[in-house]
Amino acid sequence: MSGPLKVGDVIKVAEPDYCYGLGELHLKITKIGPVQEQKDGPWVSLEGLTLRSDGSQTDTRSRHALVRVRGIRRHAS
Repeated sequence: MSGPLKVGDVIKVAEPDYCYGLGELHLKITKIGPVQEQKDGPWVSLEGLTLRSDGSQTDTRSRHALVRVRGIRRHAS
C-alpha cells in the first residue's frame, strides 16, 4: 500500500488480515479509527460499505472491521 488511507478509498483485505468474516473483504472506507499495536504489528479500525469484487455495493449498512495494516491492498481503479 502506498500512502496513507483516506475516506473514499476502496480496499481489499484477505480473510486472515481482518476480524471478523469469511472470504476476501472489499470495503469502501467511510471512517478511519485508531491504530492498535498488537504482537503481530499494527491493526486499524475501519468502517465502510461492503462491496462485491466487481465494485457493486452489497448493503447500505456500514460495516466495522479491524484490519491488519500490512494486509491492506488498494483496489485497482
